[in-house]
Amino acid sequence: MEWIKWICMLGVIFILIPVCLYNGLKRIISASWVVQCILLISIPLNGFTFGLYHQDRELKELKYDGLWTTGTVIDKEYKSGKGPDYWAVQLEYYVDSVRYITNWEEDEKNEIEKGQILDVIYLDGFPKIYRVNTGVATREDYFE
Repeated sequence: MEWIKWICMLGVIFILIPVCLYNGLKRIISASWVVQCILLISIPLNGFTFGLYHQDRELKELKYDGLWTTGTVIDKEYKSGKGPDYWAVQLEYYVDSVRYITNWEEDEKNEIEKGQILDVIYLDGFPKIYRVNTGVATREDYFE
């Protein structure tokens, strides 16, 4: 049933809001190209706003319902590209004998080594939602 909520939310963001915005602006602004430009800008803006909302919701769920475990660093790489260069680590952790591998997590101080054990907080019903404590705080202070 969770997927129905996602479909409804995406429908609201990418269809309902732009259509309502288009109809409202069409009555106010007579130039059709201005309305279309505003409409095109609103779609990624709505998506970005939804992304921020979703990230905040994940953090709140992890704070109140998250479970702690430990993960082992299985890989370390130097990432470079268009943005700033940085070291990144990848971890594996187990929940109910199922192996999960994290995305690349930034190692800000380049202090984490391959094979090191780090704390991972994950959502009980959906272990793929997680955060890695890369040493910035103790478990008790992680969400402060």
